[in-house]
Amino acid sequence: RTVLHPVAIPAEPVAAPPAPEPAPPVVVPAAPEIVVSPAPAPPADATVAHAEPPTATHHAPLPPARPAPVHSGPPHPVDAARTAIRRNPLLLAIPLLLLTVLGLWALTRGDDDAEAGGVAAVATDSSAVAGLDETFAGLQGEAAQTAPAALPTPATPGAPVKTQAQVAAEVEQAVRDLNNAWVQGDIKRHVAHYASRVDYYNSKRLPRAGVRRDRTRDLRRYSEDRQIVFHDLAITFPQPDRARVLVDKEWTFRSKENTRRGRGTQEYLLKRDADDGKWYVTSEQLLKRTEESVPAGGAR
Repeated sequence: RTVLHPVAIPAEPVAAPPAPEPAPPVVVPAAPEIVVSPAPAPPADATVAHAEPPTATHHAPLPPARPAPVHSGPPHPVDAARTAIRRNPLLLAIPLLLLTVLGLWALTRGDDDAEAGGVAAVATDSSAVAGLDETFAGLQGEAAQTAPAALPTPATPGAPVKTQAQVAAEVEQAVRDLNNAWVQGDIKRHVAHYASRVDYYNSKRLPRAGVRRDRTRDLRRYSEDRQIVFHDLAITFPQPDRARVLVDKEWTFRSKENTRRGRGTQEYLLKRDADDGKWYVTSEQLLKRTEESVPAGGAR
């Protein structure tokens, strides 16, 4: 036993233990000395600094190096937005699509025959009716004084010049047929009296298709009964091939829900087409109105 034990123990452990045993005590105190007091540590840690240089070098230089690119300020949101747009150009189409939808809505909403405003019974509003009569009296006098030179020229060169009464009759016929077609439910004939673009109540330069949509909706709403009565009509010619028509008319529109009765002054501006010689409405407005709306089955 004594012979084998000293031979195995001193041969290998005598050379190996001395090297690892002094290393641990040196490494353990060296780490706290580097962090807490860097000034006195240099002489003792000169040999140990090779074991832990990454921790000392990483913590010191990284704080000043990283803030520059990371905290670059407001450019990052803009760059991110530009990058997103470059990757997906369809993002630009979203606001354009919204603007297009709003524009189409504004063009097609119409005025619904100027339903907004005060409501009053036609039968009892004698002062409004008297005002309309005075307006038409003045317009009729103005129309009678229109000079022949202001009348429209013939559509076909060499054709005989029509008298003022003949031209006025053509304009009146166009306005009357426009109203009769709507009362009869003939939407195609009704819309054919409008120009390609119309100043239609609150909608400026509304396409003819927009007028058709608005009037088709009214035909469906007031499907029970529709009546229009002309009390008076005055025509003037502000320019050659241009006519202004004021109509004092009364209407009754009945639906399943209610009945609308009213009277007012309708203004039509017409232009004669140079190709076919027909008169087309370029503007339609309701200048004055008194109206009442009675629910279905209610007392008047």
